[in-house]
Amino acid sequence: MNISLQKMYLSIIFLPLMGSILGGLFGRFLGPKGASIITTGCLFTSLFLSCIAFYEVGLCGCPTHIKLIS
Repeated sequence: MNISLQKMYLSIIFLPLMGSILGGLFGRFLGPKGASIITTGCLFTSLFLSCIAFYEVGLCGCPTHIKLIS
């Protein structure tokens, strides 16, 4: 598996986490609208990437293995 697919699968996991951390820690500086834009943007990006991953793994039948720790 090439490195861009590994980044895509890891982004599916970490984008919602990063969005909630940014919205929670910096929400006061960003304001309510800015925090909602960042968190919603991260969630929709994760949704889009997970739809691509579902097509690749579920419908095309391509097994995927990701090694997280070297």
